[in-house]
Amino acid sequence: MLARLFFLILGVAIAAGGYLIWRPDALGHPVHIHLGVFTPYRLVIAALLGQIGAMVAIAGLLRRSAGADAARRTRSQTPALDADPHGGPAAVHPTVRQETYVSMMRHGDDLLKVGRADAALDFYRHAVALSRTAVEHEPEAIETRRQLADALSGLAIAHDELRQLDQAIENHEQSLTLRRAVARQAPDDSTAVRLQCVELQRLADCRAARGQRSRARDLYAESLALEEQLAARDPKNPLLRDDLAATRRRIGELGVAQVV
Repeated sequence: MLARLFFLILGVAIAAGGYLIWRPDALGHPVHIHLGVFTPYRLVIAALLGQIGAMVAIAGLLRRSAGADAARRTRSQTPALDADPHGGPAAVHPTVRQETYVSMMRHGDDLLKVGRADAALDFYRHAVALSRTAVEHEPEAIETRRQLADALSGLAIAHDELRQLDQAIENHEQSLTLRRAVARQAPDDSTAVRLQCVELQRLADCRAARGQRSRARDLYAESLALEEQLAARDPKNPLLRDDLAATRRRIGELGVAQVV
């Protein structure tokens, strides 16, 4: 609005200056404007200023129109962050729902990185609600269940960072159920199995922190068995070897802690 007003005033001022050059007595009394060597070109200068003023004013109007169009495009292309995941635009339009989900997860992850787990919770909760809606629409789709598992895992990690272990365990359990289902549906997908291992270990960590060492050991053992299967499929993969070593170390540390 201010930009539009500025251009309009500037355009009118330039045009008025041109008019005064053409008609110095337009205000009822002569206005002395010294043009020096350009005096013979008074009419040409007045006409040019009038045109420039009109162009500036029109540019202001067009700027407003273009800005409004851009704003409308932005609103139409930007995910509806406050959309109702159970019946609003995000539920009606899968593309918007997906874009909003990605945005929520990204914001949550970024907040976790800077130690703002409390703020990350809201973004992960929104992502969970959106992905639940997606699963309801496509219950057999692997990707929608994978995304819900990711959102639940992010929510669990945020709770864990805040030492809210009960909530963290609950969300990790839900995520693990989905990870197992995806891995069963795609048994040859090594990534799905590896994500299941990661979820098992995160849940085991929370169980151990809660003092439930026996349950934690069972979870670590399940993860270790899966990692051994993955390593057998791809024995030269250094990442899988590192996973195995890390899980064995966790099991060993858990045993030492129990003895102590």
